Amino acid sequence: MNRTPLAPHALTRTPHNQIFAVLSLTVFVAVGLTLGGGAVGVAIVLWLAGLLGYGHRHGKRQLDAVERDRARAAATHAGLLAERERFAQREGMEYEAASARLAEGFGRIEQEIPDDLEASERHSGSGQGVSFKETAREAARLPLAGEIARHAAGLVAQGVVRTRVEGFPVTVFDLEVLDHFDLEELRGKRKPAQAVELSKDYLTVWSVGLPLALPYVSSAYAWHDAHGEPCLLGELDGPELRAEDADFAAFLMSVPAVRSAALAAGARPWCVDGARLLTSVRTNSGTAPEAVRAVAAELASVAAAFPWRELERFRVEGAEDDERSRAARVLWTHRWDGAPGAPAVGRWEDTRITRGGLRAFLPATHGSSWAAPVPNA
Repeated sequence: MNRTPLAPHALTRTPHNQIFAVLSLTVFVAVGLTLGGGAVGVAIVLWLAGLLGYGHRHGKRQLDAVERDRARAAATHAGLLAERERFAQREGMEYEAASARLAEGFGRIEQEIPDDLEASERHSGSGQGVSFKETAREAARLPLAGEIARHAAGLVAQGVVRTRVEGFPVTVFDLEVLDHFDLEELRGKRKPAQAVELSKDYLTVWSVGLPLALPYVSSAYAWHDAHGEPCLLGELDGPELRAEDADFAAFLMSVPAVRSAALAAGARPWCVDGARLLTSVRTNSGTAPEAVRAVAAELASVAAAFPWRELERFRVEGAEDDERSRAARVLWTHRWDGAPGAPAVGRWEDTRITRGGLRAFLPATHGSSWAAPVPNA
């Protein structure tokens, strides 16, 4: 798991498994020679019982460690938010504990989760010719799908700070997001609500308001452009999505200060999305207040380097300049916790996850495994 590296079972490691195999065979042979064939059968049964018991205890210890780490991370995050509020007050920044409206542009989906989700789904599937096998498969995944949808409905921006840097409005907030790789690993090992809770980590987002809406481009485009491999939105799938307008991306990345902000050693990854310049960092427990201010200044300096008069010709007409900008997809350009190397572009897609129409933003790498069939017209 991401938060808590889980130690592998001892018998999956070499030479432990080889030693165990030799000892087991030696014991079976010794028992057979001294007590007979019947005793060997009893020994094998006891051996299997011990093996299963050890596996169960090993798994429980691992999950207990995950729960402790998640509790510590949540407590640390709560403390960081309290520090952020005090910091904002000292610095004369605007502070808001939570904002549902702001989260609507970053994964929140307004939806009602039925009290009896199973009955609601049965009703949605009635008359659609759904096979028994399909019904059974959907019923098995429904509790966890319901928790994922509930998370999307309850997602809020936490610890919201608003300020102005170099004349640009800057908004900073945290999102409690799901690590879907961890969720897959916990699936079936904990109740759905627990699995979702243990799969949470924090995405801190910095958003600089821009004077005009521009086509989407990621600073990761410069990494590919530098090697002669520009990628356009829609041409490739997964993390290779870099820009939706080649002319705009090439022009913007040709500006020395902007290109440096994308390629310089230690440069923080960012992307332009409409009338917002965004950067983010994903961590287990949140971001310290000093980093909130430092990154806000860094991102605002990138916006200040844009040649705004020359960018007028790339203006996206009719684009929603509102900060909540409800979209069918969210593209994140980030590194995990400041890791070195080329930045990655992660794509979350608005995905239907139950037959009845519950939805959630899921990574493109997981969307197909959770997508529910669309009801017949």
